[in-house]
Amino acid sequence: KRINMVWRLFLCPLMGCVAPVFVQKGKDVLLDVDNVPEDFFLFVWIFDKESSSLVTFFPDGKSQISPTYTGRIDYSAKKKYSVILKNLQEKDSGVYTGRVTTLTVGGIILIQHNITVQDVVSPVQLEVNSVSNSSHSCNVTLTCSTADSHISSTFRCDSQKCDQDGGNQSKITNSSSTLEVYLWDVTVICKHRNQVSSTEDRTDIQHVCSQLIAFSKSFNLKAVVKGQLRFFDTWTLFIGVCMLIYSLRQTSCSSQFFRSHLDPTDVAALAGATAMER
Repeated sequence: KRINMVWRLFLCPLMGCVAPVFVQKGKDVLLDVDNVPEDFFLFVWIFDKESSSLVTFFPDGKSQISPTYTGRIDYSAKKKYSVILKNLQEKDSGVYTGRVTTLTVGGIILIQHNITVQDVVSPVQLEVNSVSNSSHSCNVTLTCSTADSHISSTFRCDSQKCDQDGGNQSKITNSSSTLEVYLWDVTVICKHRNQVSSTEDRTDIQHVCSQLIAFSKSFNLKAVVKGQLRFFDTWTLFIGVCMLIYSLRQTSCSSQFFRSHLDPTDVAALAGATAMER
């Protein structure tokens, strides 16, 4: 264990033993730790940004929660030195360090959690700005907007498909979330997301492009007719197979009936009579 602690002491500052965690505002987070040595003198959870302790554990099994975090710390039922920090706000974003002090080695970083608190993203709205129609094509410009950002994109459609100028578009908003607009089949999707939440709005281009409406109706009609033909073909085949099986079973049953009910002498006499008739 001492070798493990020495490795942590030298490697954590160099390599960054930090596990990134994103937490929704108002939710709780588990500050988890393993391998706390049995011969420790103190184990402390520290909020690095403010250099303040959350809770201190002592060798006799007792612990002390800092007055700043009274009512916000729960102890984990599964692990002795892991704690739950409740009701996180944006100001709680930062690195939380689990530090152990022993009589032989001194202060050692056992674990760090890099917590980022995010609020749920704001709703988005997808609006049609302009529509330009010709006899064979349609150009539609839409704007995907949220509280602090927006993206405008143009889509070109003919009677069979649509394409987005420049492909999928996205940008990082002022609140560090992602706003994106993209095309799925003939549906434009406007999405606003971060690591803890997501919201979207969508519009079918065929509602504003008459060319696509005509194509969609024609395509749907063909699909229905094709489906009905497949339905009738399947039932015809099924009925034919059933009739064949029924006919074979009837023939088999008749043969078995005559073989089981006619006396052998009757069979011989019947065969002789048939021969004389010939």
